Amino acid sequence: MYNEKSNKIRWIAVFTAIVLILAGVITSLAIAIQNKPVEAKTNDTVSDIIEQPAEIPTDNENHGLVSLRMSPSYAIAAANGQQTVSKTITATVMPVDAPDKSVDWSIKWCTPIEGKDISEYLTLTPESDGSLTATITALKGFEGGSAYVTATTRVGGFTATCLIMYDGKPESLSFIHNGKEITNTGTVNLTAGTTNEITLNLKNTLGAVGSKYGDFEIVKVKGQGRFTLTKQYIVNGSVSSTSEVVFNLEEGVYKYKDEVLGNDLTLTIKPEDFFTASISGNKLTIKAIKSESSYSNGYPRTGYRFTYKGTYTDPRSGGKPDNCIWYVLVRDKVSGEESLLHIDIQSTVTSISLSDTVYSF
Repeated sequence: MYNEKSNKIRWIAVFTAIVLILAGVITSLAIAIQNKPVEAKTNDTVSDIIEQPAEIPTDNENHGLVSLRMSPSYAIAAANGQQTVSKTITATVMPVDAPDKSVDWSIKWCTPIEGKDISEYLTLTPESDGSLTATITALKGFEGGSAYVTATTRVGGFTATCLIMYDGKPESLSFIHNGKEITNTGTVNLTAGTTNEITLNLKNTLGAVGSKYGDFEIVKVKGQGRFTLTKQYIVNGSVSSTSEVVFNLEEGVYKYKDEVLGNDLTLTIKPEDFFTASISGNKLTIKAIKSESSYSNGYPRTGYRFTYKGTYTDPRSGGKPDNCIWYVLVRDKVSGEESLLHIDIQSTVTSISLSDTVYSF
């Protein structure tokens, strides 16, 4: 009987000890979770002018009670016509049932622009007093500088901080020729026999593209439109037959049969027969060689000769002739921004002659 009572007392003591240990573990976990730091978050799916890195400095052990989320940017025009770019920052205060979630917002330089007040570049405006939402606006580019935005709870003084940096991603690519800007799919008129330098112009809303951009490449060079050619079969220097054919610059080839031998032949006309394009730095150099109206593949002793005859008019186009034109597609390698430039090469004077070289009276 005595042993049975002793066993009961022993088991009660063991059970009580287990309960106390579990209670201590649960309490420790709750405290650790409450004090765990939480980094500010941003939208990583949108490439914007203002960006936020992964690591954010913390000023408070209880940083986990407030976090920040940043929306995609949007451009606006101020009353004075100045273009700016803004983002909305939202603070999340925990726990969700806290009776007073009011916060105060502040901004300061992290890496300053030497001798410049931050208000010249960035402004931070709460939606209302104590609001969990504020708008940060970039007034102009600040490459090389960075700033901290901090939200501080009025109850408890908990903080969350995000870092504001300037990337300066371009939003468009245009061309400048002879002081005139040519936007995407615009046309530049060039004269055969000339070399032309065209500036590649990256732009964004703030007018300050980041220095890491501007590494350009030519993606494609091609022609479009149709024209007619005179096709002559030459035998021992004399024209044996003549016909008219239509050449499509988009395709770049004309396939036909040798009328004597019956084998398949191909006439290929390449862009480099008319112009060359190259890039150095932010300069696109176009060397205009000749227009399509000057095309001729020579005069073989025996074989086929093709020479330009005139523009092609599609009967289905209502009598409007095709406009033969070339295009160059240019891309910024870093941002992927690209633009298409149409090139219209116009003929120029190449020679002069008189009907007779000697006149006698």
